[in-house]
Amino acid sequence: MASQRRVSGYLRGGTWFVATAGHSPCRLCGTANGITELTDGKYFVWPEGLAHYIDAHNVRLPDEITELMNQPPAPVDVEAFERDVLDTEQIVIDTAWWLSVRGSQSRTRSQP
Repeated sequence: MASQRRVSGYLRGGTWFVATAGHSPCRLCGTANGITELTDGKYFVWPEGLAHYIDAHNVRLPDEITELMNQPPAPVDVEAFERDVLDTEQIVIDTAWWLSVRGSQSRTRSQP
């Protein structure tokens, strides 16, 4: 699907924002799924492994998000992004969608 490839490409093209000390496993198949959070510097911060869910498990992000992913993200000045967004507490973290993720083409895996 062209739209899924476009979204996956957008996600893979983000700028590294923060990193952790260990890999995050895929919640659906257990694959090591990256250690960083990426950003487009404009709209989103997302886990490095989010593209894996789209590519391997056919997960679809909400339309209101994917509609903003028409052009590849430009490089981000991370220090300016942190100063402009995080220090002003303008970032909103919505975990409701993420917790509801279910793959349509993956093996079932019990939740920890």
